[in-house]
Amino acid sequence: MLSFEVLLSAMNLKDYKYIDSLNIKSDCVVVNQCNTDGKLEIQDAGRNIKFISSKERGLSRSRNMAIANAQSDICMLCDNDVEYVDNYKEIVISAFEKNPEASTFLVQRKIFELYIILQGVFTGNSFQKNEHREEWCKV
Repeated sequence: MLSFEVLLSAMNLKDYKYIDSLNIKSDCVVVNQCNTDGKLEIQDAGRNIKFISSKERGLSRSRNMAIANAQSDICMLCDNDVEYVDNYKEIVISAFEKNPEASTFLVQRKIFELYIILQGVFTGNSFQKNEHREEWCKV
């Protein structure tokens, strides 16, 4: 089975428990833009959570930091103002299993919006064009 984790960029969080308000039930990398630097690795409710505090500012920088700290086959960049459906992980993994040649999906639903990027596509500070598939796949 493909491994999966959510990548969340946020600002001034008190702690990692914020992910519960978004219904994130999978492994997760949280980059918290705040006034300190640090990294915690936490196991909670069956999830592996990396909680990274960073003084750096900017959504792109924060997301790049989350990607650099990700370890899964599938990474989902998420926004911090949505609530995810209970089976989001299964929906995403199923989409990749049905379309193994795909590197990126754009999925939109009433309750959640997500962008998924296979970790292998990201190198250094930029995304590389996938030569095998240029169009977006809709689930």
